[in-house]
Amino acid sequence: MLAIKINLRQGAALINMKQNSQISRPDPINHKLFFISHTHWDREWFLPARYTCEWLISFFDSLLDLLDKEPEYRFVLDGQTIMIEDYLEELKRLGENPGKAKERLARYCREGRITGGPYYLQPDWQLAGGEALIRNLLIGFKDAGDLGSPMRAGWLLDNFGQISQAPQIHAGFGIKGLFLWRGVEMEPQKVRTEFLWSSPDGTVLPCIYLLDSYRNGMRLLSEREILSKRVEKIANRLTPFSETPNLLLMNGYDQETEPENILPVLKELRKNGFQAKQILPEDYLRIVLADKPSLQTLAGTLYSGRYISVFPGVLSSRMYLKLQNHLCQNLLERYTEPLCTLAWLKGADYPSEELTLLWRNLLKNHPHDNICGVSVDEVHEDMERRFSEVKGECSQIIGNALKLLTAGRREVDKEFLVFNPSLHPRTGIVIFDLSEKGSSADSAGESLVPVDERGEILPFSKDKTGALHVFIPETPPLGFRSVRFVEPSTSVSAGGTLPEKISVSKKERRIDSPWHTLFIKDDGTIDLVDKERGFTYTGLFMFEDSGDAGDTYNYSPPLSDILYSSAGGKAGFELLSEGPLLATVKITTELVLPEALSPDRERRSPQTTILPVITFITVSADSPLIRFTVILRNTVKDHRLRVIFPTDIRTEISIAETQFDVVSHPIIPEPYKDDEIPPELKKILLGAREPEPVTTFPQTRFVDLSDGRRGLAVINRGLPEYEILPERSTIALTLFRSVGWLARGDLKGRVGDAGPAIYTPGAQCLRDMVFRFALYPHTGNWEGGEVGRLAEEFNTPLLVIEPAGGYLAGIRSRSKRAEEEDYPHGFASPEGFLRVLSPGNVIRESAVKITEDGEAVLIRLFNPSPCSIPATLHSALRIKRAWMANLNEGKEYRVYPVDGNTLTVSLGAKKIATVLLDIERGDTFGTDNARTKYGKAGASAKTLEGCGFRLLEYVSPAALNAARNLFSRYVSQPAVTEEDLIIERKRAEKLAAELKKLEETEAKTKDTHTKELRLWEKRSRLSTLKRELLETKLSVLYLERKLHHLDRERASKSRQKELDRVLRETGFKLNLARIRKRTDDYLLAFFKE
Repeated sequence: MLAIKINLRQGAALINMKQNSQISRPDPINHKLFFISHTHWDREWFLPARYTCEWLISFFDSLLDLLDKEPEYRFVLDGQTIMIEDYLEELKRLGENPGKAKERLARYCREGRITGGPYYLQPDWQLAGGEALIRNLLIGFKDAGDLGSPMRAGWLLDNFGQISQAPQIHAGFGIKGLFLWRGVEMEPQKVRTEFLWSSPDGTVLPCIYLLDSYRNGMRLLSEREILSKRVEKIANRLTPFSETPNLLLMNGYDQETEPENILPVLKELRKNGFQAKQILPEDYLRIVLADKPSLQTLAGTLYSGRYISVFPGVLSSRMYLKLQNHLCQNLLERYTEPLCTLAWLKGADYPSEELTLLWRNLLKNHPHDNICGVSVDEVHEDMERRFSEVKGECSQIIGNALKLLTAGRREVDKEFLVFNPSLHPRTGIVIFDLSEKGSSADSAGESLVPVDERGEILPFSKDKTGALHVFIPETPPLGFRSVRFVEPSTSVSAGGTLPEKISVSKKERRIDSPWHTLFIKDDGTIDLVDKERGFTYTGLFMFEDSGDAGDTYNYSPPLSDILYSSAGGKAGFELLSEGPLLATVKITTELVLPEALSPDRERRSPQTTILPVITFITVSADSPLIRFTVILRNTVKDHRLRVIFPTDIRTEISIAETQFDVVSHPIIPEPYKDDEIPPELKKILLGAREPEPVTTFPQTRFVDLSDGRRGLAVINRGLPEYEILPERSTIALTLFRSVGWLARGDLKGRVGDAGPAIYTPGAQCLRDMVFRFALYPHTGNWEGGEVGRLAEEFNTPLLVIEPAGGYLAGIRSRSKRAEEEDYPHGFASPEGFLRVLSPGNVIRESAVKITEDGEAVLIRLFNPSPCSIPATLHSALRIKRAWMANLNEGKEYRVYPVDGNTLTVSLGAKKIATVLLDIERGDTFGTDNARTKYGKAGASAKTLEGCGFRLLEYVSPAALNAARNLFSRYVSQPAVTEEDLIIERKRAEKLAAELKKLEETEAKTKDTHTKELRLWEKRSRLSTLKRELLETKLSVLYLERKLHHLDRERASKSRQKELDRVLRETGFKLNLARIRKRTDDYLLAFFKE
């Protein structure tokens, strides 16, 4: 019988598949030592990619020469094909022909001596979207396949925690097992280097836990005279934790620019009695499994920093990056690709090349050092440029797809189109400000009425600015609705059914909807009466600000912290619209906060500054969501700002959506006990760790608390961090963290350092930011309350296409005079293009696109519930054939449509499903090549609004712009000053003096062993100081360059060029110093033992 223990710390099941916890260990003499040669390539971190890519020339020259020389040599390219892409691009930049190098690489890939892929690059799995993770593998498999064959082992060496669906995603590409490091938690007495990992759908993959890190066998050629003893000690360290006689040594480190030829080393080891062999990951997995070990199974999310840090603070570092990434992912997945798919079905070509380039550009922002916000400022400035390019190019492709969809149709004056990106019908209330389109506000408010495609008046109201609020009763899935503004004298029919009305009492600051009553207090907080369940929530929507003495990796409050909140203050109140369709209130809050930390970083500064916040709270007649749009200007440094929602719900767990799943976490985790960690395990734990259980967790679109009868969900758009405070079961949603250092070594909440100590003023986020989230009280749990559906709708607004730029040429109303005319290829029909029905609307979608081979429509669905759910797909066009496919788009088996356009598939619990549809296409374009009509987007690509369409928001752009204008009188702290530069220069001088002094000292002892140990301690300290000095020099250079950028009079071209040269040289020296430092750490540990 299996003994199953629920480990609430991670909300995962730890299944001990052994009857007896006392496991026999292999005798050290029988060790089988396997060596994987690799490099972990951080494309961007302490340097932008334009510098690190230069190193690839010497790296690949060395690697290829080594492969030529040693026919048995094998190497792993960090599981990412972008290393090859960057190398070939760098050759091209230098004027060399990359074709010859590519063929040379391909030969070794075909021979199985270099592994390509499986990924395009190494993303952070917590922060990249689920569909983005799949596209990363899809592109990686294609790139690796072009050279040879993709590596069939997952390579999760350094991402900051593991999502629950990682095994299922990897298995969907035929990957047989995983190598991983961070996030794993096992009971201290049961830590093993091999285990099984189960996704919630039941997919199980064998895993190699890199307990001793991915660098335990680095630089074996250093100190050759102690080689055998060093390897023996590594083997002895690993032996107590291995389930088989096989032990893995990872021969590599970050940005190794010259691979080690370890084959002579292995030969020497074999002469000394070791069984030693170089190996590739897939082969090592096979050897381990061939021994048929009985392995424990971990299930679900792996997010523990007990043995190695998962750096939970990255969820809220540089939050502006997370917000931009969310928008770009949504634009690509939910608007650009579906609209191009509709155009393809009408007969146009599909812009697969352009879309793949867009994905590549976006994915370059997803490595853990990028999207986590833990790089130098210039890296993240490059990221913002890439995000801007993706947004602009998506906007242009969307516009071109709309042109293709509406080609040949006549234009109708004052007509708007509304597109529904979801696979279920949607209602919405659209704000139209016709005065911006050349009409007077008077005529917009008094003379025109909105009608739909049948000529029937739509329910509408107007606000105090004259803008019209128009209720769209039902927009079909992947379909369009028309809204046309006409004079009342035009022959129109009576309006449609008005939804439930919103009423407002300005005197009582009260808003009533069919679902709840809101009371807005003087301090801006909210009391909410849930009418259906008869419960009152009090003190909702309070701002809480705390000091942050941490770095980009970890939040760390100062020693003497003071919490500031908006509770009890005085907030401004303005009623912008008061129903019956929309009620919007503007709340103005001034948070008086310390300007920064004190110089000793132990407390917050006594000097204060106002941080202005303007919040729009919207209640609509079409939805039970209470929407919040928060716009603020961050004027202070070194702090964390959160929004607090006390729920008073009695529960022990929180529920949060993650990539393709909904997971649980304990509100009060069991504390760690360090005395439970065996001495042999402590010897291995050399890296940074979180000494206490993590309580801030990742989410994608919502977090929910429920006692089974009622629940409260906070739905977010691009805000991935939450925490549940035990007092009153309070949901804390992090808006952002403001810190000034890439990494520091003096944090309270982390043992050990995380990265280079470089000053990063950009991480202070001294900028204007907009945050969107919603509150949703509901019945039952998250499933019964349909939280997933409402979260999806909140995150994928309806698309409003305006009558500008000719995009709506021919999208005309179906007036009574033209009822017999059809809509474009059925896409504006009442059915829409494709509808998915499931019990409780549980099934969600993540992709609608054309397959990579260009032959079929791909629909990706997932079931986040713990039960098997049927999903019925109904197409407006005839389905000729259909298949279920794997994530790599390989067909697995046929499914058969009913009546030509309906298909039912069953999705198992927590299952990701890919459906391929061979659909009857139109031929509107005949033999014309429609691809040319997409054009190419580039640096001049417009924004969404500039292209004539916008995402539906319940606060008008004019209101947001007016709010921004109010911030002009609030001045932020300067991001960087001359004083900062002086302080960093003094730090460099101090380190240089300390280094010189240490170099001049000698170990004074007569004992030979003690003297040798002292010499190694000195050597380790010297390498530490050299690394820290180079980090500080790099910090100085970045500060000087930033000051030159701010002061154009100082920014002479010659000085900028000189700074660039010195920065390039210093960065390369730092890379070498980091490798030297890490090697000396291992050698010192060897001599201490």
